[in-house]
Amino acid sequence: MKPSVTTDAVAFTIPMPPSTNKLFRNNFGKGRGRIKTKAYHSFTAEAICAIRQQNVQPIKGNIIMVWAFERDSKLADVSNRIKAAEDAIVDAGIIDDDRFATAHFLCWAPKANSICHVQIFSSQHMALEFYPSDDGSTGAIIVNKPTTQGENNDDDFTV
Repeated sequence: MKPSVTTDAVAFTIPMPPSTNKLFRNNFGKGRGRIKTKAYHSFTAEAICAIRQQNVQPIKGNIIMVWAFERDSKLADVSNRIKAAEDAIVDAGIIDDDRFATAHFLCWAPKANSICHVQIFSSQHMALEFYPSDDGSTGAIIVNKPTTQGENNDDDFTV
């Protein structure tokens, strides 16, 4: 069941998505092709549950997504984490389809609870800043409050 309220921005957390490298396996039997792994199915179910528990409201139309993945390995590739997370957000009814994502901003965040922090905004003019950690391996994206021309920007959002 999809929520009925539409908002301009949402922020929530989901479990750490599996790497894109672990989402599919080859099916060498009848009907050959790639099939989703148990890890992919499990993650999707857990992410949808987390989204529902946080009462995240949908955003319609074109969107901007800001991601902070808590770094659990120095060998992992941050961009390999988006696919499963984005698919779960679609399956939860928060966005209509990932084709409406006009921009992605992502970073590794310091290791804490092995979760992914997500912010979704309606597509609009916005300014973001990245603050790296001392060793540069993680950091934080600061999203300045979206403003219209001439509006004062007193509040910021942090991922």
